[in-house]
Amino acid sequence: MGAARVDRRRWVMTNYLAIGWFPSGELERARVLWPNLLAGWNVSSHRDYCRAVDHHLRQLQLADDTQVLLAPIEVKPYINWCAREGVDPAAPESRSKYSTTVATRGRVQRWPPERGKPCWCGRGKAYEECCGA
Repeated sequence: MGAARVDRRRWVMTNYLAIGWFPSGELERARVLWPNLLAGWNVSSHRDYCRAVDHHLRQLQLADDTQVLLAPIEVKPYINWCAREGVDPAAPESRSKYSTTVATRGRVQRWPPERGKPCWCGRGKAYEECCGA
């Protein structure tokens, strides 16, 4: 998904990449429903999960015109969406598609947060002192 913004000299196209993540409480619900959700992630808490998500995001090779948008996945609305769409809620592809849907509704956070701003994970700390440390 992209949007054009005006620069006095030229049009600039920004590409957006929606990434789904489970907020605190939702991750725990998701892990009960889909025990293999985080297979191979080596995480034991929501904090570990958020740091792992942030680490994966930093490893992405993105073009300069790409903005990452974090889309929260809440289990109940996600399951309802999967039922309407006829997709498997356990499948990573379903979470990807759902994340795009959430992003088009504007329920996202930009990543990485600006310096000094709260971390995207919701713990209330500055990004540099939290997942961005």
